[in-house]
Amino acid sequence: MPRALLLVHSHSARSRRDRRPWRAVVVSLLSSFAFCAAAQEPASTPGVPPTAVPQTQAPQTPSAPIAALLLPLDAPEFAPAANALAQGFVAAQRVARNSLLVATLHTDASPQRILAEYDRAVAGGAAVVVGPLTRSGVTALATGDRIRVPTVALNQPDEAVKMPPSMLLFGLNVEAEARMLARIEVSPERVALIVAQPNAIARRIAAAFRDEWSNLGGWVSDSIEVGTLDELDALRKRVNEYGGEMDMIFLAAEHRAARRIRPYLGAQVPVYSTSMAVDPRATPDQNFDLSGLHFTDMPWFLQPDHPAVKLYPRPKGMSAELERFYALGIDAYRVAEAIALGKPVTNLDGVTGALTLHDGVIERMPIEAMYQDGIPVLERGNR
Repeated sequence: MPRALLLVHSHSARSRRDRRPWRAVVVSLLSSFAFCAAAQEPASTPGVPPTAVPQTQAPQTPSAPIAALLLPLDAPEFAPAANALAQGFVAAQRVARNSLLVATLHTDASPQRILAEYDRAVAGGAAVVVGPLTRSGVTALATGDRIRVPTVALNQPDEAVKMPPSMLLFGLNVEAEARMLARIEVSPERVALIVAQPNAIARRIAAAFRDEWSNLGGWVSDSIEVGTLDELDALRKRVNEYGGEMDMIFLAAEHRAARRIRPYLGAQVPVYSTSMAVDPRATPDQNFDLSGLHFTDMPWFLQPDHPAVKLYPRPKGMSAELERFYALGIDAYRVAEAIALGKPVTNLDGVTGALTLHDGVIERMPIEAMYQDGIPVLERGNR
């Protein structure tokens, strides 16, 4: 077994001037888990430096299986999220008392490098591979006739492709949250209004909700995009005109936009959104405009005192966007551990949500909550 595979490699340090604007990329991959979106604004929250990936400890027994972590640590735009995920993965390994030996393999965003490192992991004796992290990487691996060991991809493929039997999909897909909300709230003849930001991410989330809602027998009265003040004033009039004809409003918007839009939706009809609208670090004053909004988010933020959550250490100095990937790394380790040790990959009480396996997809059930006076309050029926 090659010695190099048994080490978690530290990423080479970069100066501050070499860091790329990555915050918009992180927002994009958190919303639809699509890493290919272009950055639109410079980072305003410091990221995790590439050197922060911790070194793994030796396993307790020489026979511990190897989990190969395949991450784009050499791609500047993806490195902050990849580093945060790697830290969560190793934190979970330590809590599990090194039940697996973790090998971190660096890639860039190119399919060629991803495929080459995957082959290296398999040749080195990995019992399970976790990654890739980009949509293009998942697509390349799924279609590249490379899958030789159980593989947990951390994103969705670019397009509908036939997934290899030993490849599972797992990630922070907010489109899945939108479909979950539709399933929870829908019933025949119920009417929903969809309101969205005018951008590609919000449109994808709105489309996911609309398709699931309609397929299950619900009706969509209208889909409205709002961005300017004039459009917000028109939205208020439309909501008032629809009045009692609506049973709910689905809002597809990121946190700042959601704060602007929510007051124009009134209080007569319940408003629902995904974790895209949530900033876990925002104060009650900042969230006051979101009061009455029903939303979903991971237990990592909403239930920090839950036994399944407080078991793991909290990272220091990490932005909320990156901390979502840290939490994903924790649950990815637990999935990899179950696979490598021959345990069922079902009904895991994860920090990102309740995890279940269905048709090759590890589905994540987040927590439901509502803002009351700017403070998130858990809904009934949560764990």
